[in-house]
Amino acid sequence: MKIKLLVPMMAVMTIVVTASVFSESKEEEAAKDLIIATIGKEKIYFSELERESEKLNRFLKENFQTSKTWRLDFFRKYIATLALAKRAKRQGLDREADVIHEIERARRGILAEKLVADEFTKLKISEEDLRKYYEQNKEKYRIKEKVKLSYVKSKSKKEADRIVHQLNKGRNFEKVGGRNITRIDSWISKDAPFAPELEEILSSQVLDKIFQLNKGEVTDVLKIKDEFYVFHINEKEPAQDKPFKQVRQQVEFEYTRRQRDRIINELITQTFSQEKVELYEDKVIRNIEVQSR
Repeated sequence: MKIKLLVPMMAVMTIVVTASVFSESKEEEAAKDLIIATIGKEKIYFSELERESEKLNRFLKENFQTSKTWRLDFFRKYIATLALAKRAKRQGLDREADVIHEIERARRGILAEKLVADEFTKLKISEEDLRKYYEQNKEKYRIKEKVKLSYVKSKSKKEADRIVHQLNKGRNFEKVGGRNITRIDSWISKDAPFAPELEEILSSQVLDKIFQLNKGEVTDVLKIKDEFYVFHINEKEPAQDKPFKQVRQQVEFEYTRRQRDRIINELITQTFSQEKVELYEDKVIRNIEVQSR
């Protein structure tokens, strides 16, 4: 059986934290910690709040550390969650089938994420790895060839041909085009986004013809929809490789992401083998088709 691996399948596992777990007893905590709230007889310590804040992303964690208002809001929401959970348990909601299912789903997600996280700790990336990846993917970090251009357009091919004829005889583009010239002051490359009004004009075929030219040269007459265009190259800069030092951070991010994707795929492959997993995708597809009728 061929197993199709999809890295995003790990992304759907959502970690839901429903309770605080401590390595030390409440008595040990009390000896060195600060009580910040009580829920009935249960004492809530400052270390719990800090432990929860460690799960925040970098930007939210910065808010927690620097903003007293944000930290107090986080604190109130955390205590409210604990209190609501305690009340829900007292009312027996933890014994309802859908709640049991969600708790089990969260437990499985936490375990799976922990397994993956443990594998990630084994990942060691050297400077040599990054430089090698950079050399193998230099195209991704290249400043593309780019141009600045002007153009004239006409409803008549005869008029457009006349313009090209005069330019070929050495006439100046500015003088020939006159007030009909449209100048594009921003740089344009084949794969860079440009102004929306140019999207229909600068198709990939038109760009191919433009980038064959050098500074000062003009295209032949190009028919675009029902109008005729002549493009002039005002400036042109060749492609350049960005030095490793300049793109190192981007290289590290992309290389690390690729290595993590590899680890996840390898881990899933090994796990499917060890746990004797069989996928019946044909049955899933058939059932979906039946339900959609």
